[in-house]
Order: sequence, then C-alpha cells, then structure tokens
Amino acid sequence: MRERRRARLAPRVGMRPEEETYGHIFKVTWQVIRAYRPARKFQGEIQIFLAPPPPPPKWFREDAVAGWQARASRGIRVHDVVGDHVKLFCEPLSQRIIASVLERAQHGVVSK
Repeated sequence: MRERRRARLAPRVGMRPEEETYGHIFKVTWQVIRAYRPARKFQGEIQIFLAPPPPPPKWFREDAVAGWQARASRGIRVHDVVGDHVKLFCEPLSQRIIASVLERAQHGVVSK
C-alpha cells in the first residue's frame, strides 16, 4: 500500500493544471496527517466530512472514524458530502454542508 500511495503522490508527466492542484492538495494533506501528534485530547466534538469511497477490494474494509473517538472529549460527528476526497471542497452541495457545519461550530464558540 505504501508503494501505491508513493506512486500516486509522484508527479506525472503532462498533468493538467487541475490535476497538479489536486495532486498537491493530496500530498500536503498526507504530509500533515503523518506529522500530526496531538499533545492532548481535543476539547470538543470532531467533525468529519465523508465523501463516498470508491468501491474497495472485497477484502478491504475501512472505518473512516476509527481512532478519532478517543481524540475528542465530545466524540465525533460524520457529515456525508458529495464528490471525492479531493474534489469535495469544489462541489457546491458539499460546500454548503461544510459551510453550515462550520458556521454552527463558530456560533457555538462565539456564544460561549
């Protein structure tokens, strides 16, 4: 799996600008994920935006929320969005869902 991921992150010859942008987002996201080491439990609820996954091999089953429950004092909440894990920020419906969740979260922080 590590080799497949490395191949996906490697720049390809003749990439369109859109592909380069998505590739860069993917690469930076994984760099941050690998480097993140929380000093303590997050004091709140973690929001996860989950795009529908591509069909996995029959032997593979991924739990998108595995491990997150222990990282937040108030648990997690999963929000289904459209698109894929890179393009979900560009999809209008997903943008509305994400904006709504962030607005509610900010309102909750401001009102406390």
